Amino acid sequence: MVRLAFVLCLVLVGCALSLVTSRYELRWATIELERARSAERDLDVAWRRLQLDLTDYAQHARIDSAARQALQMKPVSPDSILYVRPDGTIAQPVKGGHE
Repeated sequence: MVRLAFVLCLVLVGCALSLVTSRYELRWATIELERARSAERDLDVAWRRLQLDLTDYAQHARIDSAARQALQMKPVSPDSILYVRPDGTIAQPVKGGHE
């Protein structure tokens, strides 16, 4: 009878330790899940920001392309730039492109 009580006590202690271990692992998994969800939210915000930036850049490129085609715009050469002084006189351009 004493032997049976001792074995049952050992089984009880084993079950208790198993319960404590399982609770600890559950808490750890819950913490990791919350960290992963937080990282997911941060990455989602970053993704949306990048999508917005991409849309913005595509819009500027589209406007630039349309302006170049419709208005036949082209880059200005340094030889065709005129510099106007504050007093209203026109300065002669310097070969370096700056006055």
